[in-house]
Amino acid sequence: MAPTQGPRAPLEFGGPLGNPIYDFFLGRELNPRICFFDFKYFCELRPGLIGWVLINLALLMKEAELRGSPSLAMWLVNGFQLLYVGDALWHEEAVLTTMDITHDGFGFMLAFGDMAWVPFTYSLQAQFLLHHPQPLGLPMASVICLIN
Repeated sequence: MAPTQGPRAPLEFGGPLGNPIYDFFLGRELNPRICFFDFKYFCELRPGLIGWVLINLALLMKEAELRGSPSLAMWLVNGFQLLYVGDALWHEEAVLTTMDITHDGFGFMLAFGDMAWVPFTYSLQAQFLLHHPQPLGLPMASVICLIN
């Protein structure tokens, strides 16, 4: 929690309400930082997206261990999601214009969402495929690749 005395850091758009629980949950400061390290900018993409890819890769390896090799569906899910994450990290500066960065305070909700919600919920497709294998033929995989 940011100190209430001393130099004022930019606060979230609506400003803190004075309710400590609300301010902790939604965040008090707009961009908390130590020296040049901006916690919100760092947490917005890197930990969650990289964690998502690592969980997906672990699920792909587990499927290979259980079934001898990963299914085509698992390869496609991992490939397309890796492409998405790679694009997001390559164009990371685009996140500076999002509402999370420009308007929302950095509180528990944003920190939890970035570092726990994103990797564990975004990898649900790969988890589903691990526990419920889906047969996928090459023609359908080709159609999926064309659509994607």
